[in-house]
Amino acid sequence: MSAPERILYVDAGAGASGDMFLGALVDLGLPLAHLRRCLSTLPLEGWRLTSRKVVRCGLAARKVDVKVGADEPVRRWREIRRLIRSGELEPATRDRALEIFRRLIEAEAEVHGHDFEKTHLHETGGTDAIVDIVGASVGLAWLGVKRTVVSTMTTVFGTVRCDHGIYPVPAPATALLVRGFPVQGGTVEMERLTPTGAAILTTVADDWGPPPPMRPLKVGYGAGSRESIEQPNLLRLTLGEAIAASRPVADDAPGTMVIEFTVDDATPQVLGFASERLFAAGALEVYTTPVNMKKGRAGHHVTVLGRGDDLNVLAEVIFRETTTLGLRFRSEGRLE
Repeated sequence: MSAPERILYVDAGAGASGDMFLGALVDLGLPLAHLRRCLSTLPLEGWRLTSRKVVRCGLAARKVDVKVGADEPVRRWREIRRLIRSGELEPATRDRALEIFRRLIEAEAEVHGHDFEKTHLHETGGTDAIVDIVGASVGLAWLGVKRTVVSTMTTVFGTVRCDHGIYPVPAPATALLVRGFPVQGGTVEMERLTPTGAAILTTVADDWGPPPPMRPLKVGYGAGSRESIEQPNLLRLTLGEAIAASRPVADDAPGTMVIEFTVDDATPQVLGFASERLFAAGALEVYTTPVNMKKGRAGHHVTVLGRGDDLNVLAEVIFRETTTLGLRFRSEGRLE
């Protein structure tokens, strides 16, 4: 028997960022040692990963930080792709991380009106963003997630300061990344959904909406850097197992047959004994229905359900144990 499918439900009602997603994965059980080991295979220098427990509005959460040097290089798609491909990552993990970055760079290129290959990333191309995105892909693989469902994402309002100046919230790249996906505003004036967070969620999501039918196993909280007294700045991830839907399964026996006949000169005892013999011969179901026959005589309509291969055997029992002179049969499908 195969193991149940693992589902990750992402509650982005308070927004999301790369470090929040990574922190929630660690809170779910992603070992920091495994994460560091995978990230250390990338040709990146001058970074350090830390993890600590924090409390946001009374809720315990995991805060993961990436410490980097003061001078960060400007990176374009070609450089980021080389970095990620150079690491010793599983192909699916590597490809997921590259897809997240590809969508992120496409959004930045459209925002600034640049060619894709020539677009360079500032904050979203830094070492911390690379660690967040590759780490998110590593974590999903380690947890065995096969399907990810994301809630409506909260963007809120206000302004955010970037290298190019002060931008409205959601940031221009975020606004492009969430096109076609469910979002909502909010009452707290701050940036809730960052470009990195939006790129991760809109890439890994297989579906959107409320939690799917599943058996929850673990819950993890990832904390953002900023605090809010009105709503905890947390991303919640729920890891669960899919609940198999109860559904009818078609009978795969070849040519399931329905056999019918009517009699008006057989007692209930005769038909009862005939039913027992039919079941012994392989019938799947036998039942009788009272009917009115010629000249108002009371009779019985007998229905027998059997496999096509057993038609001749069942017909022989019917002719031997009842008074019928003939029968009808047809092939039908069946659901159990």
